[in-house]
Amino acid sequence: MFHSSPNYKPLSPEEEAYFHIVMCLRDLEQCSALLEQLDGEEKLSEVQKAAYKLAIITYAKPFTSAFGVAKNKYKLGLDIVAKEHLGIHRHLMSLRDQVLAHSDLSPRQAKVFMNSATPDVAAIVSLSGDPRLPQMHSVKSVVAQVAESLKQRRLQLSNELLEIQEL
Repeated sequence: MFHSSPNYKPLSPEEEAYFHIVMCLRDLEQCSALLEQLDGEEKLSEVQKAAYKLAIITYAKPFTSAFGVAKNKYKLGLDIVAKEHLGIHRHLMSLRDQVLAHSDLSPRQAKVFMNSATPDVAAIVSLSGDPRLPQMHSVKSVVAQVAESLKQRRLQLSNELLEIQEL
């Protein structure tokens, strides 16, 4: 567990909400940078596939719980995602939750076969449903849209912080 400096002064609730949005934007910018590095590649190498998976996990971070002091839990809701991107958003979140950041077994639809031909392995596994990664252009589109919406929210929260300081 991370321990803060003894001199650290916790943020006010308004500052903490603003900080959360700033961190969400940072994650989306990192995701976007990874996708830009991969854009135009015909076939991804294993390292590039890992970078693409990291981009998906990084996209999902703002939509998972972040714990604060002033407010127990922060996370972006679906209201930040445009209706036309909800399908790809849900797919990315499902990939993150079940396959990329966790190892849920059911999405892979595995079958186990007994193997008597090899003495050191009694069974082999066949995957019939290993989930495919979405087209990169779809991911780039939802990332850009969510980032733009978050920039508007950041501006709104920034203005609210200015009003509080003026009081």
